[in-house]
Amino acid sequence: MAVEQIEKDDIITVLKWPEKQEIKGRVTSVMLGTPAGWQGVYYEVLNGIYQGKRLFAFKPQIVANHTSHKTKPAQPASQEDKPILHAAPQGTNVKVNSEQTHPKDGSVMIRVPEGSFIMGEDFGQDYAQPRHKVHLSEYWLDRRPVSVGQYKKFCEESGHKPPKWSDVAKTAPTDEHPIVAVTFDDAQAYADWAGKRLPTEAEWEKAARGKDGRHYTWGSKPLYKVQPNLLKIVGKLDPRIVAVDVGPYGHEDLLTGVWEWCSDFFLPHYYKDSPRENPKGPEEGNRRSARGSNWSAATNIEGLLGERGNYVKELDSPVNEVTTFTREEERRLGFFSEMLAAFIRNSTPLKYKNEFGGFRCAMDA
Repeated sequence: MAVEQIEKDDIITVLKWPEKQEIKGRVTSVMLGTPAGWQGVYYEVLNGIYQGKRLFAFKPQIVANHTSHKTKPAQPASQEDKPILHAAPQGTNVKVNSEQTHPKDGSVMIRVPEGSFIMGEDFGQDYAQPRHKVHLSEYWLDRRPVSVGQYKKFCEESGHKPPKWSDVAKTAPTDEHPIVAVTFDDAQAYADWAGKRLPTEAEWEKAARGKDGRHYTWGSKPLYKVQPNLLKIVGKLDPRIVAVDVGPYGHEDLLTGVWEWCSDFFLPHYYKDSPRENPKGPEEGNRRSARGSNWSAATNIEGLLGERGNYVKELDSPVNEVTTFTREEERRLGFFSEMLAAFIRNSTPLKYKNEFGGFRCAMDA
């Protein structure tokens, strides 16, 4: 079984050396290449005396790939001359009775059914460890982040102090763009006005990952492997682009849009002791959780693509015919793309705001 055909969460059989013992395991990550040319997978053992341990298997040790959790890649987005507002593409698994339009602010809200999902991960960011199962009650979550137009209406009707609109316009120049440059208190005030609330970290992550523990809303592959050209729009917040960042329940732009305020106080290693049912975060703190797009990653991706013309000519490495990226570009894009994963946690002080931070609202079922 070629390593390139194996993805995270696949169930594989590994030949454990030197005993030549077959061990079944769940793949936690795939390593397609290092400067030394190593290939293989990290896996969590499911049977035998090694049960529960996380080990590494080289390519020759991988015997078979019995089952998988592969997600069909999204189709390339069609680009029209006229503006196209974000909309869930055809085929999204959202039932008609799973949506409602909120009477106060006009947001389309999507129902997330009660049930368990995989939260966190066993590798990568320390704050997101360990991978664990969480059960959530049914709730509703805005399909898209709150827009500039919606926030203007809130300020006009409630008398809330508006943000500095010139700061907002740097990245959100129209009423259709998501509101940015708002503090946690601003986001909370909007939610109160609308009769809603901010989502918990767990609610946000379930909307992004679904029940199968996927890395990204679209599946397990980084965006540059699914739709390379769309890397150019990460962090642009352009409402004219058809949404490709669509979660398993139909929520849009959770990973490639603004980072979003959550209701939880932030504690770095909260996942190690957090409740397994409806976790709401620590009872106090001086920072709040913020989830979603990692702007340093988006900036690095944009910079890498911007320099591709000269970079590819200088680098004496073969170009992959499928992805059209060199090996070094693959390494760099893979690193930055992982920072956009749905399990990555962020936090920020309560009074902090910038031109990339916004929010969406939730509501109890």
